[in-house]
Amino acid sequence: MQKRDMERKEIERAKLQAKLQREKKARLCEEAKKKIRFIEESKGMPMAREGSEGELYWISDEERDETEAYWRNRSKKFCE
Repeated sequence: MQKRDMERKEIERAKLQAKLQREKKARLCEEAKKKIRFIEESKGMPMAREGSEGELYWISDEERDETEAYWRNRSKKFCE
């Protein structure tokens, strides 16, 4: 009986871990989608980024493209 209880608890723990992983993946997917939408909606407008000390600076088109590629890769990873 004790063995069954341990097995049941292990199964419940595994189900909980799987649920938490699915929720985390969904959050990361949604974040990536929001970032992509923002980038797409702001095409043609200057884009700023926050520096390490809180200062804002304008990013180049190359940096913008790299940022977009980063979020698209994350979208592929977490939204599928």
